Amino acid sequence: EDRIARAEGELVEVIPETGLVVLNRDDRWFPSMADKARGRVVSYGMDSEAEVRATDIKLDAEARPSFQLVSGDRRTLVKLQVMGEHNVANALAAAALADELGVSMEEIKGGLQGAQLSDMRMEMVRVDGIRIINDAYNANPMSMKAALKTLSHMGKRARTIALLGDMLELGEKTVYYHREIGREVVEQKIDFLIAMGELSKYIYEAALEAGLEQKRALLVDSLEDAAKEIKKILSSGDVLLIKASRAIGLERVLERIA
Repeated sequence: EDRIARAEGELVEVIPETGLVVLNRDDRWFPSMADKARGRVVSYGMDSEAEVRATDIKLDAEARPSFQLVSGDRRTLVKLQVMGEHNVANALAAAALADELGVSMEEIKGGLQGAQLSDMRMEMVRVDGIRIINDAYNANPMSMKAALKTLSHMGKRARTIALLGDMLELGEKTVYYHREIGREVVEQKIDFLIAMGELSKYIYEAALEAGLEQKRALLVDSLEDAAKEIKKILSSGDVLLIKASRAIGLERVLERIA
């Protein structure tokens, strides 16, 4: 995280004084990023000091957020069609930039409500009464936690299953971050965990140590084994999350069970 923040800080520094820097005020790096900026800074977020912010955030049964979009004394209700509370911040970033470009609040609302994500990014797939969240395009600790939180919300009326693969390119804290995700599985009260891959064994081990029952966790070595085990477990009404780094190709499990 520190290295990413430093790299992003370099981008902020090259924006000239005549430029615009749009920053997330909820981010812990906001103060240092804002200090580095030579251009004018506009902030977004849930923080009450953000120029463009969201209030009254709610999630529907499929974890699609709605919120009041606020900029100055203007506000409008926005209902996103994409899943996950974390996408509110993404929507606010786009809204802040559009607002600076003179786009009206109604046009911003329309654009946000019509926005769709690319394939394998919180993509909803329905198979025989089973809802599958295909988020297999990529993974890092922050996006893993966001996806598990979304799965947990959808599990209020359904059984939740997480198929999680390795997160790559995390450097010296690789084991730590995988174990952190294992604990998050338990924190979010996920009903069943299937971990696939050499690094994901640390997700599996940490989940068991945090209290997940052995009978509700599996560790598998291959896509074929993952697909075979999932077929045994899944039943109508379940919600399944599929997520790993891009190189793992975890979406191929979906092809085997769909």
